[in-house]
Amino acid sequence: MEHSAADIQSSLPYLVLFLRYKLIVECLSGGEEDVGSSSSQSMVEKTLEVAKASVFGERKEKEMKKETRLGISAKKDEDFPSWYSQVCRFGELITLSDTKGLYILEPSATKIWNTLRSYMDAELEKLGGVEEKKFPMLIKRDSLEKEKDHIEGFKPEVAWVTRAGEHDLPTPYALRPTSETIIYPYFKNRIRTHRDLPMKVNQWVNVVRWEVSDPIPLIRGREFDWQEGHSAFATKEEADEEVLEVLNIYSRVYEDLLAVPVIKGRKSDKEKFAGADYTTRVEAFIPTTGRGVQAATSHCLGQNFAKMFEIAFEDKEVKRDKKGKIIKPLVWQNSWGVSTRSIGVMAMTHGDDKGLVLPPKVARYQVVVVPVPFKGADTKRISQECQAVKTTLQGAGVRAIVDERDNYACGWKYADWEMKGVRVVRRDTRVKMDVLRVDLVEKVKDLLEKVETWDEFKEALRQKKLVLAPWCDEVEVENDVKENTKGENEAGAKTLCTPFEQPELREDTLCFASGKPAKKWTYWGRKLRSEESVGSTCLLLSLPEDVFAVTSRFLSPSDICNLSLCCKSLCDLVDYSEKIWRVQCEVVKVLSLSEIVQWRTGISSYKALCRFLVEVIKPLVGVWVHQNPELGNVVYVMSGFLSVIGCRIIPQEVGSLGIQEGRLMWSPVFEIVSDFDGSTKFFLHGRGREGSCVYPGSVTGIIDKTCNVLSLEVEPSQEKKSGVPFQKLDDSDRRNLIESVTSHVGLLHESEPLNVKLFPTRREDEEGMLLERRTMLLKMHKFGKNWKHMNLEEDGLCYNPTQVDINEMGASPCVNLSSFLSAGDTFGLSLKASYTEMSSYKGWPRMDLDRFCLHKLPIKSPGDDQEYAGLWGGTFGWPPGRCNEDETRHAFYLLMLSYEESRKSNGKRLVGTKILEGTDYVEHPNGTAMFVVDIDDTPSLEPFPFDADGRDFEHSYKGKGISNGYGFRYPGSKPGSLYVISDDHLAFVWHGTKDVFTLKRLDLDQIMKKGFGLWVPPLPPVENFTYMETSYTNVFTKS
Repeated sequence: MEHSAADIQSSLPYLVLFLRYKLIVECLSGGEEDVGSSSSQSMVEKTLEVAKASVFGERKEKEMKKETRLGISAKKDEDFPSWYSQVCRFGELITLSDTKGLYILEPSATKIWNTLRSYMDAELEKLGGVEEKKFPMLIKRDSLEKEKDHIEGFKPEVAWVTRAGEHDLPTPYALRPTSETIIYPYFKNRIRTHRDLPMKVNQWVNVVRWEVSDPIPLIRGREFDWQEGHSAFATKEEADEEVLEVLNIYSRVYEDLLAVPVIKGRKSDKEKFAGADYTTRVEAFIPTTGRGVQAATSHCLGQNFAKMFEIAFEDKEVKRDKKGKIIKPLVWQNSWGVSTRSIGVMAMTHGDDKGLVLPPKVARYQVVVVPVPFKGADTKRISQECQAVKTTLQGAGVRAIVDERDNYACGWKYADWEMKGVRVVRRDTRVKMDVLRVDLVEKVKDLLEKVETWDEFKEALRQKKLVLAPWCDEVEVENDVKENTKGENEAGAKTLCTPFEQPELREDTLCFASGKPAKKWTYWGRKLRSEESVGSTCLLLSLPEDVFAVTSRFLSPSDICNLSLCCKSLCDLVDYSEKIWRVQCEVVKVLSLSEIVQWRTGISSYKALCRFLVEVIKPLVGVWVHQNPELGNVVYVMSGFLSVIGCRIIPQEVGSLGIQEGRLMWSPVFEIVSDFDGSTKFFLHGRGREGSCVYPGSVTGIIDKTCNVLSLEVEPSQEKKSGVPFQKLDDSDRRNLIESVTSHVGLLHESEPLNVKLFPTRREDEEGMLLERRTMLLKMHKFGKNWKHMNLEEDGLCYNPTQVDINEMGASPCVNLSSFLSAGDTFGLSLKASYTEMSSYKGWPRMDLDRFCLHKLPIKSPGDDQEYAGLWGGTFGWPPGRCNEDETRHAFYLLMLSYEESRKSNGKRLVGTKILEGTDYVEHPNGTAMFVVDIDDTPSLEPFPFDADGRDFEHSYKGKGISNGYGFRYPGSKPGSLYVISDDHLAFVWHGTKDVFTLKRLDLDQIMKKGFGLWVPPLPPVENFTYMETSYTNVFTKS
């Protein structure tokens, strides 16, 4: 049987006249039918039959056997705010952005908006004379303030731009809340005579209104798209006529395009647009909530703005004043607009408990074809048939798509499309609250109720009804009604609009609120409550804990903490939910899930663990160095076990396995341990006369989340008065103070866990040892030298074992030191983490000259635009670092690869900065660039000058490498090339000498935790942190 486009088109009512206005077409296969012999015509015939059967109820909808967390969980009639939020998000109308009140419009929403725009453009074309333009977004303050009433109405909403770069702007600019004050200077310049009138302009732009504290998606946001029209006329009659013409267009947009019934009317003077003579609007009504929504507005601005902006014209009949000067009349102006709120109103009106409902004229897809293959079916053939159905439907003007996602079952697809607006069901057989235009008068009668007394008015509001009541048209009475109808969780009633078609008003009719003679009938209702917003309390509290935990993956720990401040119910939910905080521990991305679960055994809650991860570990993890790179001091800060540990990294010579072996020695420098409640305990590591020791202290204040400086200090426990800061003391005084404190608080340890078991190394028996070590450290911090005989549950000592009495510090003739010591009675070690601005040279930061500080290297993670950024290991020689026992060994290097702007071109260059090398004599200065290449240049295909050793070379970049000779930090350079190798290797080759430096990406954390590093005893406490060795030799290579 042949099916023409006309056949398909005639069958469209069966496809689109559904409550959801869409259809999932099941391309069924199985039974006795041979799928391979089916033709596209038979599939189309089956499609139409399925559609007809579905529409007329001959097929019953299959119920979902299992609930899915991806479905709409809230009921429209029971929890409208949560339901609407889920419909917008799960129906893929919007996605939440990082900024509250700003939303990302998804393809379904943009399709609706673009369709509305096309419809409006056609209607405005019929209106005649409307030109589309686009005006700037920034408005000068003096322009915005020209119209006093206008700016006062928008003042709380205006967002201001006050800075450009590092400089304050001489005058602030407003981000347009509306465009009257930027369009009307244009009108003034363009309108000269009556021949220039009428002038009508229209623009499709976005606006910003920042007063919103509780935004609602697509209803009330801080930024939204809208259509904005402005016009100027010679007479008031023309302006009045256009106001109603545009209002009728908006009514047709809602009723004919979006299938949303609206009421046309006029707003009260209190509710009118700021600066307008009067405002008309179309009002939509949401039956489920009993609230009205302003759907679109058309304002008559009169001559108010014309006076402010001096928009006048020379009339046909020229009139002159007594002095003979031409009198130019002012224009009459209108403005009118509709926004993406229309999409939200449509979703609120048509949606149901299954999800979104889309009218066919604006639906992105009107038909969705879902293949349903059976076991052993020819899936390729089925796919071809589905595509044929889609092609035929598209030829008939139907927007169709085939859902060929093979990673989802058919049932899942049905539920998914159902949320997005697809359902096999007739619209008019569903029991819904929707009101069609043809039935507007009859169907709305039970929702619209004429009342003439205050009690009737309040009862109607309680029943969520839209109320038409006689009113005296006084602002004071309007305010009283609003105040007297407020409830605990209800907004006060307000005027919605005065309908143009007025019921009969008898002479003796009194105002329902004031008892004064009534002047007109006006609609009253409640606006949407502020609680009805994304992220509202009721939405979150309605979620099961498991669902809330999964949802929280898209929030940060600070977001979760802020939620707990909203109300007591949320506070209880957030504070005591282990599942939510375990997810947040994963969100921080510091530990693997297995480590998170392991750490939980030694801490009170996942919330306490998350706090320690966010406030301590995440800011500190990285590579830290001293200001003088010649000292060869590199401290790598990594996670331990319920702790963060700073280890001195001492690279050695490359072994037989090459770079990947990661030949390192390491020695502990400091450690911050988490207590059971997530609080911190600081320990400095070092070596005393009798062996390795720990020196307990504290962490100063809050660790800066962007910290790049770590300072070892001595601080008073309780400051009595302001003295000279520790950092202002001389180096010798600071060293003496640290030595004095460490000599009193140092604790010797000899057990293996305290010496070398600082972090997990994947041994089966290590968890017990790690917990034992952590317990020892907490006891040392609490009880000092008596720790072996105490239990953590016992009360602490009468004194703080981490503090030293001032009498034991010794007096000093130095004025600054005496001033510092006068600040307290006891003193202790402290670690301070702070941030300071630092410039850099070829990737290496320019640091303060402070030996008691460590500075964090700005090592970036690799990304799309910085593919090679990060920490690398390297060595001289090819193949990559391998050598036999009888060959000369090569030093193992640590390098930081970073990107910076090229001074010679607009592109970027890649800098390989040496951090440290594993030799007892430093051949190349630390902190200098081993090579610099122009990474944005076109890659070269020049061949690699050595045997490839079985590897593939992708391309190379030309640049320069460090030359021989020390030259402090600025040695000379010679040309070379950086080769990119397939297995995550890089190789820099000097052109002249053919020396080759091979690199491989390095993961120090894994090297340490896999046990490749060799523990060596630390230096004495002061030297261990400051490492004041001034020679160019690495003292640890002699250990």
